[in-house]
Amino acid sequence: HHELPAHHELLVRQLRHLQAAAENLAAAGLADQAAALRSHAERLERELHQQRGPQQEPPPFVRELHERMERLERQLAELREIVEDLRRRAATP
Repeated sequence: HHELPAHHELLVRQLRHLQAAAENLAAAGLADQAAALRSHAERLERELHQQRGPQQEPPPFVRELHERMERLERQLAELREIVEDLRRRAATP
């Protein structure tokens, strides 16, 4: 049991990304989105702990979580661009 199944490793990576995205959203002032993402991450973490064997498929909500995570990451990137643009405008005399 030293080697994690591929899908389990994927879920662990996704969980880490979800947690990081939630932190970034919170830092960007998007508390509601961060809370929603944390809720999904907690659900994924519970599912990871419940998995028993290497033959199990990931739960169906993982695809949804992945899609939401990607959408939130795109939104966060867009927000970063907006903030940088605002900073540039504020710095211009």
